[in-house]
Amino acid sequence: MDTELKEFKVSNDILCSPEAMKARLMEEGYLFFKNMIDPGHIESLRAEILDLYRQNEWVMRGTDPMEGRVDVGKSCAEGEPPYLEVYRQLYALRSFHAIAHAPAMMGAMEKLINGKVLPHPSKVARMSFPQSDRHTTPIHQDFVHFQGSFYTLTCWTPLSDCPVELGGLAIHPRPWSEEIFNHRFSLGAGMLKIDEDQLQGSWHTTNYEIGDALIFHSLTVHKALPNQTDEIMRISLDNRYQAATDVINDRQLQPHLSGSGQRWGWDEIYDDWTPDDELAWYWRDMDLKVVPWDESFSDKGVQDAMAKAGDGDEDAIYSLNVLLKANPGSKWASRAADILAAVG
Repeated sequence: MDTELKEFKVSNDILCSPEAMKARLMEEGYLFFKNMIDPGHIESLRAEILDLYRQNEWVMRGTDPMEGRVDVGKSCAEGEPPYLEVYRQLYALRSFHAIAHAPAMMGAMEKLINGKVLPHPSKVARMSFPQSDRHTTPIHQDFVHFQGSFYTLTCWTPLSDCPVELGGLAIHPRPWSEEIFNHRFSLGAGMLKIDEDQLQGSWHTTNYEIGDALIFHSLTVHKALPNQTDEIMRISLDNRYQAATDVINDRQLQPHLSGSGQRWGWDEIYDDWTPDDELAWYWRDMDLKVVPWDESFSDKGVQDAMAKAGDGDEDAIYSLNVLLKANPGSKWASRAADILAAVG
């Protein structure tokens, strides 16, 4: 496979043409916009998140928290208790939820989605520690994780300038197809990956600047690039949108990662918000078509991990340990514990 990184096609010139935007999304799988989101809003949210890092002693001592320099000795990944504790605090920030509803984003989505736009309640933040390549988000399609409608759109946004070495998102462009690739176990967010030998062609990315936005649909193949800096945390947002009349997976109505380890719900998240805040429970009065989460994709990943752990694979063993800590009552816990005991 050609591993050359090519530059994104910028779509600002067609932002006023819904037809052209939809056509390019269907042909390339993505739309990239320069300076779409107000940098001031992003910088304000980033400052709040970095202050949480300071309070949790993630910030490198003697540095300005706004530089984003973190203590690599505190490195952790999704599913691990230290990560989940900081993530729980981040999730209560109103500003974290508000960016998904910003006029610029909603305006773009209204051009791409027929009918009333539903921003998913389950907002996502990614915190990528430096020097932690093994936890880089692998090649995948969002549908296996978030399901519901194929025409669910993700907007990926970095919370700072994000040059290639900081580990931004890369897209594998291809015309619209309802093909779901075979995914198997991997470390990294979601724990599922597509093998590169299933793909042909180049990856597209860019040196992102604050305010840039990357939009793609749930079947677009993409990955994160590794954070190759020495000490800078990469923080980014995944916000998802769909037509309110399309089916939505029940997990997309719950806080992201709320079922892992330290559980929390909307009541806790909204506890310090102003009563009757317009962003709280905004989806409750919508007549949504809610469908249950299909466990077959994640089950395949866990089964792959257990098979590999039994053969001594270190990544799989790590993954089963995280599963036991985060979800000790899961249907896989007993078998995972037996495998870990057998491999020592």
